[in-house]
Amino acid sequence: MQEENPLVDKHGLDEEGSQPNVPFDDKKYRSGNSRIDASARRFWGVDRASWLNVLFVLIAAALTGGVALWGSYIGASGAREAALEQQKLSISASIDAEIRAKRSEIYTEYLKTADNYSIKNGVYLAHVKARAAAGIRGAESTDMPGPLKDWVDSRSAYQDSVNLVSIYGSKAAWEAHKVMASVLPASVERVEIVDVDSAKFIAAYRNFLRVACQELNPKDNKGCY
Repeated sequence: MQEENPLVDKHGLDEEGSQPNVPFDDKKYRSGNSRIDASARRFWGVDRASWLNVLFVLIAAALTGGVALWGSYIGASGAREAALEQQKLSISASIDAEIRAKRSEIYTEYLKTADNYSIKNGVYLAHVKARAAAGIRGAESTDMPGPLKDWVDSRSAYQDSVNLVSIYGSKAAWEAHKVMASVLPASVERVEIVDVDSAKFIAAYRNFLRVACQELNPKDNKGCY
């Protein structure tokens, strides 16, 4: 029978309240600790490899998705810029087409009025010579139908077309007009009516026509003369 220690009470504490030196049996501790170690080894051993594989897959998926998203962004950005550039080209082409259409009307009218002014000038000059030969004197009224009124109307119409060429026409067209104007009687001031040199008028007419043809047919103007 083991002799009791008189200094230890029934709760295993000595008189000072501290546990006395008792041999330490670590079997129970080792068994519990072994279970913890085994669980940790399973998690950080075989199970850790599985978790790492899953983690790698998630990271790879995220990277792949990011690359795909960036690629989509770049592709969308490029497509948007291409669409904007195409829109600009379309607008520019539309404006060019409108300008050519407007100039086509103006240049056609200019040549028409220039030709008519030349003709009416010749008719009125012949009329003046006939009156002089017949001894008819006195001023004619521009309100009365006849060669004088026709000449005045043709002169006014020609000047109207000149104004449109100065506004909408090209620099080359305006230069061609100045050649034409040097052949015809002045259209905005008092002028002595004289014959129009037919050869010079035809040359000026063809020169303006050539300029108009080249401008209105920029892609195929080989037939312009």
